[in-house]
Amino acid sequence: MTGMLYLVEVDVELAHCETWIAWMQAHHLPDVMATECFQRCQWGEILEDRTSTHRRFKMVYTLTDQSAMKTYQDLHAATLQRDHQDRFATVTRARRDLIPLFGCLKNGA
Repeated sequence: MTGMLYLVEVDVELAHCETWIAWMQAHHLPDVMATECFQRCQWGEILEDRTSTHRRFKMVYTLTDQSAMKTYQDLHAATLQRDHQDRFATVTRARRDLIPLFGCLKNGA
């Protein structure tokens, strides 16, 4: 295994997207990265999943190993997820997946 991905997918009601995006950029994502459990975070909108009422976003966090995830879950996840829920529980729905990686292919290597 060569690392892990932690995927968080969030459906956000259309009327609340701009507020949610601004809060994610200014607060939540920097707070998650400040835990130092993740090496990198990339995120964006899944354009194919837009509807007339919701937009879907995906965050892709890179971890070195399962122990980094355990540290995140044991020390940080509950507080960070509760903060998100306190602000957006009625207008969002989240799904999380943890994926162990088998390898990485690169062009030109």
